[in-house]
Amino acid sequence: MWKKILNQWNGISFFHDDHITSAPDLNLYTDAAGSVGHGGYFDGAFQEIPSPGALHRTPSNALPTQLTSDVDLNRHLDTLWSAVISQQTRTAYSTGFQCYLKFMFKFSLFNTLGASSVLPPVNEAYLQYFLAHCFGSLKLSHDTVNACLAGIRFTYLQAGIRTLFDDVSTGALNRIQTLLRGCKWAHTPERRKRLPVTYHVLCNIVKRLRAGVFGPFNDLVMGCMCLTEFFRFLRCGELTCSANFDPNLHHL
Repeated sequence: MWKKILNQWNGISFFHDDHITSAPDLNLYTDAAGSVGHGGYFDGAFQEIPSPGALHRTPSNALPTQLTSDVDLNRHLDTLWSAVISQQTRTAYSTGFQCYLKFMFKFSLFNTLGASSVLPPVNEAYLQYFLAHCFGSLKLSHDTVNACLAGIRFTYLQAGIRTLFDDVSTGALNRIQTLLRGCKWAHTPERRKRLPVTYHVLCNIVKRLRAGVFGPFNDLVMGCMCLTEFFRFLRCGELTCSANFDPNLHHL
C-alpha cells in the first residue's frame, strides 16, 4: 500500500509545516505489551493509554478546584453515596467488582501501571467471557453472578464513567442478559423423580421401625400409618395439619 501511495503521491501534504519533528526531539515514546498494557512517555511524565476495546472514558472536563478543595462539600457528597445502598449491598458490590478485576488481571486484559485510580475497560466481549469464567471456573450461582454485574455497574456509575450498562435503549446488554438466563437455567438442579413405595420397600420400613428408631410408641404409630397409607386407607390430610390441630382428626 505504501509503495503505491509513494509512487502516485503528488507531493502535496496536508500538514502546514513540512518539517517533521522526531520523537526523540519531543521526548515522546510509546510502547505496548500484552501482559502490561499501553503507555506513553512525554517530557518526563508517564501516562497510561486506554485499551482500544474500552467503551468508557474519563470525563474530559475536570472539576473546578473550588469544589474539589471544599472539605464540607466532599464530606456531604461521600455521605450521600454511602446512603445510596446498604452496607451489606456495598460489600457484595465490592466483592463482585474485585472478582472482575481478578479476571482482567488473570488474562492480562488490564494493568494499572501504578495508577490505582484507573478502572479497567468494560465492553460486551469482556463481560461475556467474565460470565463464562464465573459460571465454569468459579462455579458461582446465578444470583452471585448477577450481583457481580451489579457491582461493576455501580462502581462505574459512582466514578461518573459511562458504560454499556447505560445504553439500555441500544440493546447493548441483550447478549449479556441472554447469557445470564443461561447461567440461571444451567445451575437449576434436576428434580429427582419420586418413586412409589413398593411392597418390598414397605417391608424394609416396617422392619427398621420394629428394630427401634424413634421409641416404642412412635415406632408403632409410624408403622401403622405406613401400612394404612400403603393400602390407601389413610389420606395425607389425616396425618398432618397446617393450621389448627384437631386431636379427633389428626394423628400427628
